[in-house]
Amino acid sequence: MPIRREPRVAVPISVRLWGLDRDGRVFSQNVKTLDIATSGARLFGVTASLERGFIVGLQCGNMRARFMVMWVGEKGSSREG
Repeated sequence: MPIRREPRVAVPISVRLWGLDRDGRVFSQNVKTLDIATSGARLFGVTASLERGFIVGLQCGNMRARFMVMWVGEKGSSREG
């Protein structure tokens, strides 16, 4: 198992995810966090077609931030999206 640079904490929070998908279309959807670290979060329920390197926005309450997509679950796998 790889050693992580920082700990992840399992925290399910409803957040809004938005940005441009693979086809250049604007999307906005409600998703949940699976776990959170100081540098980012792993999300569940993402249906937009995203790729590594895309910039997306997340909103939790009144707080907003932009993040770079670092990993996308392989299509057809149990971790799809």
